[in-house]
Amino acid sequence: MTDADTLVQHLTSDFSALHDAALARMNGTASPAVEQALAHPDLAEPIAAALAYALVRARGAVRVAELGTCPADRVHPLRRTAERIATERAKAEAVCGPLRGPAQRASHRLGRSLEQMLARAVLPAAHRQALVTACAELGLPANAYAVPHQRNGAWAQSQGLFDAVPSNAVRELAACDDAEFVAALLHDARVAEDERLGHHLIVERWNRLSATALAWGRYAIATAERRAVSRPLHARRDVLDALEDAYEDLAVLACRAREAKCRAFQLTCQVRELAVTGTRASVTAAAHRRTHEILASSHPEELAEIAEAVRAHQADCPFRAEGCPDCQRVIFKGLSERCQEDPGSRPEPSPSLLRPADTDTDAHADASGPGVTYASFGAQERYAVLDDITGRPRVVVSDAAIGEDSALCGYGWAAEDGTTGYGDSMASTSGEAEIIGVCAAALAALTTHADDEVLVLCDSRQAVDAVQEVLDHGDVTCAQEDVLFSEAGELLTRLLPYAHRITVRWLKGHIGHELNEAADTLAGLALRQARGRIAERTAHRARARTTSRTVPQRPPRQNMSHAA
Repeated sequence: MTDADTLVQHLTSDFSALHDAALARMNGTASPAVEQALAHPDLAEPIAAALAYALVRARGAVRVAELGTCPADRVHPLRRTAERIATERAKAEAVCGPLRGPAQRASHRLGRSLEQMLARAVLPAAHRQALVTACAELGLPANAYAVPHQRNGAWAQSQGLFDAVPSNAVRELAACDDAEFVAALLHDARVAEDERLGHHLIVERWNRLSATALAWGRYAIATAERRAVSRPLHARRDVLDALEDAYEDLAVLACRAREAKCRAFQLTCQVRELAVTGTRASVTAAAHRRTHEILASSHPEELAEIAEAVRAHQADCPFRAEGCPDCQRVIFKGLSERCQEDPGSRPEPSPSLLRPADTDTDAHADASGPGVTYASFGAQERYAVLDDITGRPRVVVSDAAIGEDSALCGYGWAAEDGTTGYGDSMASTSGEAEIIGVCAAALAALTTHADDEVLVLCDSRQAVDAVQEVLDHGDVTCAQEDVLFSEAGELLTRLLPYAHRITVRWLKGHIGHELNEAADTLAGLALRQARGRIAERTAHRARARTTSRTVPQRPPRQNMSHAA
């Protein structure tokens, strides 16, 4: 074993050494040997986890300094350090993606030739039916090779792919409810590392609930921030110590969440490999071979085109000796381009081959649900479609703003009658923050106009759907997937008696809608005040300026029927 290999092993096993080495490389003080070791592919994921930890700690140092007696000239270097770590972490994540991609695609292709993979991608429905037929002919269960996308560790255990019998401690953790499991994650971060989390029966759930554990970590930070802001500077020492501890806990949670993501991915690849190798290898090959034969008889033209595309590609492919392990995307793209003249025959990729491009549903959607349609957007078309709204409801627009590592959020609302309001709360996600804003806006309008109907507009589809579903069904549990902390649930409960008087609709944000712009400004103002970055008197003056500049009087009814 070379010295370089020894150093890589040391950095892999010693988190503190890896953390220090990653920061030293960022600062340009790492030795050439450390620089070389950090470039090793096996350290890509651990480095990303170490920098996730470092970033939270750096941001925590900034917040503690801001809320303490540290002079501004000492806060600025801390902020610059946090920004540099954020940049370094983004670079580390960018390295992980290309390393993860080939392993994922290779796990999908195990036991299948390149032609078989392309047939599965080009004809997904026909391939599924052919595989069922092939399994029936071979006397295998119809789902023999249907590795699930979730709980594949439990599936592998049930299929006998893992020989080891889970311990009672592992079974106990696997059987507990989500609240108890999140408590175990918090204990893992704050007290002692729980080795059970890496077990194949546990790791996927660990990955899934890490976001909830992180939310509770941010909740502790927000609680400490609120206590610090409410005290004079000379009385904040104990609270700032608690804030620093909360940031340490969140840093560990962020690191462990990153580790869980990596382990869950590795488990998925491992299960897919186990499903088609070992004692199953010959039967797997026979099943896939028979599936391809059935497809060739039912779709001869498509299979012939695939075979020709593979031959043409491999004629000059530098990876043909290895079977073109990562070339199916290139060939599939070529097949798709051939079908441009006949869109009806264009192949549709299966999810395992191509990931759909990310889309902004709010920005591109052209409908908001039953009874509502959106026309084209124009400079004067600023109001949500209300053609199905009867009477003259009181219109109020809400918005929310959230921080980075804290659960503190701000909300603001502006009504067409010129009234405005803002406040702060704690939310686990941006969606929950928007729900709080909608509830606050609705309750304020209901209080001001005791007998009128209220229409709340919000630029978050998630919040609109969640609140409207609660109002339609009269049940707060309808929003349980969007609400984690108690405050949003309590506000929704307060709205239920007025459900018959409230309507919530989506409004496109950031298009110059005066009330939306005012609500957005007030939400940001509330967040800055809650985090102690502006004084209360300054916030009140800023609110008055925002209201006088941007809040219009009630718009004419014909304008309100335009698209948002």
